[in-house]
Amino acid sequence: MLQLVCQDTIKKLLKSAINYQNREGLTTYVNAQTDTPSWDLFLIAMPELRQKYWQALGALQKELVPNHISNQDLYVHTWNMFKEVSLNAGDYRTRANLEKRIATFYREIKKPLLTFDIIYEIKNFDVGKSRFNLGIVEVFKLTTKELRGLELKTGVSVIQDAIFKEWVGRSVAKLEVNVSDIHRAYESGITEAISALNIIRLVAVRERLSPYDDEMFLWELGESIVLPKVKPKKGISLMRDYYRGFRPLIVTMDKILLKGLEEHSTWQYLIDGKLPEDINTRVMKAIGWISNAVTSSQLDYKLVYLCTALEILLLPNHKSGKKGELIALRQMLVGRGTSYVPEAILYLYEKRSIIIHSGTLEVTSISDYWHLLICCFQVLGNIINISMRHPDISTLEDLIGVVETEEDLQRFIRFCDAGVYDGQGIKDIKEAAISRLTEIENKG
Repeated sequence: MLQLVCQDTIKKLLKSAINYQNREGLTTYVNAQTDTPSWDLFLIAMPELRQKYWQALGALQKELVPNHISNQDLYVHTWNMFKEVSLNAGDYRTRANLEKRIATFYREIKKPLLTFDIIYEIKNFDVGKSRFNLGIVEVFKLTTKELRGLELKTGVSVIQDAIFKEWVGRSVAKLEVNVSDIHRAYESGITEAISALNIIRLVAVRERLSPYDDEMFLWELGESIVLPKVKPKKGISLMRDYYRGFRPLIVTMDKILLKGLEEHSTWQYLIDGKLPEDINTRVMKAIGWISNAVTSSQLDYKLVYLCTALEILLLPNHKSGKKGELIALRQMLVGRGTSYVPEAILYLYEKRSIIIHSGTLEVTSISDYWHLLICCFQVLGNIINISMRHPDISTLEDLIGVVETEEDLQRFIRFCDAGVYDGQGIKDIKEAAISRLTEIENKG
């Protein structure tokens, strides 16, 4: 039977739900969720359980997305298991029953991997007659012979006839991927395909610096063809689709916008221009960086942009010293129980440092981006909420001082000493708290 690398983390989450002290409160909450709950308010009144849930989900995402399952499907499966175990805690107190439920969960989300060929169209690009091998990616112009070598034939099906008619002569990127089913192929292979495209783009740009014209290099991935290396006895044996990794998706937004504006008064407070000038300026700059993260197609850039937003929101007038530890501390202080554990945010900020200072790329996972985006929304909303409660405070630096008090810092330090926070990096965050406490005491 397949096993999960992170199975111990999953067991800790489920055992915490089974043994949760406020059994009635947890049961009432879970029963009230008619659908998979929204991430922003999920278990917000149960911070210890919420922390374990996000740790488990993050570990699952790192291990399984995108090859085995999509982010959304994983989120749903994890919630369904958590809900069942929470509502039937008595049945799952026995080791055999709990392990049986976890085994079912394994089978649902971690299916055996199969090998597929995926071919991405490269739009606005003419590779000529050459063929380039870029690691596991081949870049070439597709021919009838190549298609027949993939065991495609004319006169067999409408889709195969269309491929021969429309794809011959296109410049493409081809590679193998190992995924649980054919629908996982495009997402699994896209990073390697984009990386290969970026390399050959810069090779060409370097050689064309004089004369130079950016319009020559507007290459992007278009449609895709996916074929199994071994034809299955049943199921889909050929799939043609548009590249869905990052392209405009137009949906009607009025209900979403109305709901957001009605349920979160912070947005209207911001729109109405009620924030003091200094706080408003910094908040709007941070919103710009968060927006850049959302619209960027590269995960590493998304993470860097979000870290920049957190610096703007949490480090006003910062001149020297470490930043990641202070950001991790302050996002927790402004959150007042609705934040991430500080060591988790420091871990993500350190990835930003790796990207910026070492030039290393492809270190950011989808879950890294997702959790940091959530953190940014939480910090943004919390800062506006604090300003709403203290409209007389005119600067962001003074506003953060409302929650970064001697008492707040001393409490955090006591929690660290008691082992409430004990993850990697917590020692450095504690030192940042001690340093801030000393500064505040000296000023007093």
